[in-house]
Amino acid sequence: MRRRWPLLLAALAFVLLLATALAGLRRLLPDGDFAYALDDAYIHLSMARSLADHGVFGVTRYAFSASSSSPLWVLLLAGFWRGGLTLDVIPLLLNLLAALGLLWALDRLLARALGPLARLAALLAALLVAPLVFLALTGMEHVLHALLSLLFLERAARVIAREAKAGPGLFVLAVLCSAARYEGLFAVGMVGLLLLFGRRWRLALGVVAAGVAAPLAYGLVNLAHGAYFLPNSILAKAQHPEGHGIGALLRFAGLWANALRREPALGWLVLGPAFAASGADAERLDTFMAELRQRPHPAVRRAGVAMGRATESLLGPDLNLAESVISADNALDDLTTRIEDEAVTLVA
Repeated sequence: MRRRWPLLLAALAFVLLLATALAGLRRLLPDGDFAYALDDAYIHLSMARSLADHGVFGVTRYAFSASSSSPLWVLLLAGFWRGGLTLDVIPLLLNLLAALGLLWALDRLLARALGPLARLAALLAALLVAPLVFLALTGMEHVLHALLSLLFLERAARVIAREAKAGPGLFVLAVLCSAARYEGLFAVGMVGLLLLFGRRWRLALGVVAAGVAAPLAYGLVNLAHGAYFLPNSILAKAQHPEGHGIGALLRFAGLWANALRREPALGWLVLGPAFAASGADAERLDTFMAELRQRPHPAVRRAGVAMGRATESLLGPDLNLAESVISADNALDDLTTRIEDEAVTLVA
C-alpha cells in the first residue's frame, strides 16, 4: 500500500477534477442536465441502443449503418445498457474506469525506474496534459483506447526484449487495441515490424493477424450489408466519397506511400527505431544513425518514388472527385449562411 500512494493521490485528483467539472457544467446548462460535448457520443449511444434492443447495428433500428470506427465501444455501451444502467451515464462511467486503469498502468510502468515523488509528478502531468478529464467528458472511446494501447505496447516491448514470453494476453490486447479504434493498427504494425527485424517471423505474423482481425471482420460485415469496407467516419475524414472494399484500403495505403515519395526521410524515421530495437551492434547502429542524419538511403528514395508514382495513378480520379465534392460542400455551406443572414434581416 505504501508503494501505491502516488497512484492513489493521482486517482483522487482525477476524481475530484472530474466532479468539479461536472458540477460546473450543470450550473452552465439551462436545465442543469449533463450533456456530452460531441455529437459522436450520441451516435454511439444510438447504435448501442439499437443493437441492445433490436439487434440492429445502426443509428436506428430500421437499418444497418457503419457509423462507428470503434465497434468495441459500441458493444460495451450495448452490454451496459442491457445490464440496466441509464444510457447517458454509461460513457462517463466507462471513461472513469478506463482513466483509473490508465493511471494504474502508467504507475506500474513508471515504478520500474522512478521513485514515489517522481511517479506522482509524472502521473499528475499525464492527468493534466492528456487531458484525462476533458477526454472523459467527451463520452468517446479515447481513454479506453489509450489504456489498451499502453497495455499492448508495454507487453509487446517486454516480448521484443525477450523479458517475457508471448502469451495469449499479447494477442488479445492486439485484437482489443484495433477494435477500440482503427488507429490501433499502427501500434500493431510497428510491433510486427520490430518482431520481423528480430527474425521472429511466426510471432510477428500472429500479432499482425490478431490486430487486423477486428477491422477485417467489421469490414466484411459492412460489405455484407451493402456498406463500404471502412466505416463512414474514416471515409469522411479521409475525404474519399468514393471507395469500396480492397480499393478503399489501397487508396488509404496510397496516401502514406505518396507521403513517403515526397519526403523519403519519413521511411528512416520509421525504420530507425525498428533497427535499433533489433539488437544491432553499436558500430552498425552508429553507421545507420549517421546516414539518417545525412540523407535518406538511395533504396528508400527509389522505393518511395516508385510507390508515389503508382499512388498518383491510382488516386488521381478519386482525389479530383474528392476535391470537387469538398468544394461543392463548402459552396453549399456559404449559400446556407447567406440565406440564414437574409432571413434574419427580413424578420428584423
